[in-house]
Amino acid sequence: MATSPLLPEEGNGTDPNLLLNNIGRVLYNRQAITWPASFDTNFTVLIRKRANASNFGDGMAFVMTTDMRQSPPESFGGFLGLFDHSTNGNTTRQLAMEIDTLWNKYDTANYHVAVDISSIISNVTAPLSDANIELMKEKPVIYKVNYVGWMKNLEVSAGYADEVPLKSIVNFSIVIAQINPIYVGFTAGSGPSSNYSESIQILNWNFSFTLLPDWSLEEPGNRKRERRLHTILTIILSTIVGVPLLGILILLGLRRVQKWRRCKQHEALLEMKDIVSSQ
Repeated sequence: MATSPLLPEEGNGTDPNLLLNNIGRVLYNRQAITWPASFDTNFTVLIRKRANASNFGDGMAFVMTTDMRQSPPESFGGFLGLFDHSTNGNTTRQLAMEIDTLWNKYDTANYHVAVDISSIISNVTAPLSDANIELMKEKPVIYKVNYVGWMKNLEVSAGYADEVPLKSIVNFSIVIAQINPIYVGFTAGSGPSSNYSESIQILNWNFSFTLLPDWSLEEPGNRKRERRLHTILTIILSTIVGVPLLGILILLGLRRVQKWRRCKQHEALLEMKDIVSSQ
């Protein structure tokens, strides 16, 4: 995905007041995933304070949703384009990984990432400082969201784009298939004050998924599930071990044939010498 402004820069005659209480929402325009599945996505974000702003505000989110609906009309500011007062706390059939840049009354940390399901009050939160990220540096940051469907584990990692590796800062247990989100994209929100204002750019974005069998939804420890996994692992290990072993056996067989041929040639040579000697 090419560079895309989620909350635009000022300029080109834009009235700064139009950038207040604003909402940004960009969704990939076709179904991106089928459940059950594992998925992996990473994106690079550049967040900068606007001219004359004293701080950042309010943030953005990577979102997975069940439909292509627009953000709620009052979801600006700290709602990050995800919820408003009428939908907050209700079942919205979406999953979001937020990057929050302004401390609100319902936040537990300043400058943090979090996982939101049915409310802007997050299910799990981690400060960006856990990944040694300082927003004030205004540098591109890579965020990686990885979900392992077999283990029902969602992991969030982050780090500066010019530094590797990324640091894991969130691990959260969830059965995303129960929500069944099939569209993916980004949302953002700005608040009412020009003193807390920012521009957000998605510099690049990758998303991929691996389809899993229905029985992967069974809980770990389920006997049928464990037997199936054991069968799969046995086949994989048999393939991994069997192919090289077959190659070794073939090689040994070829060497035995070559040795047998040399012995036969040697015996034939001795017989020829005996015949010559007897003459």
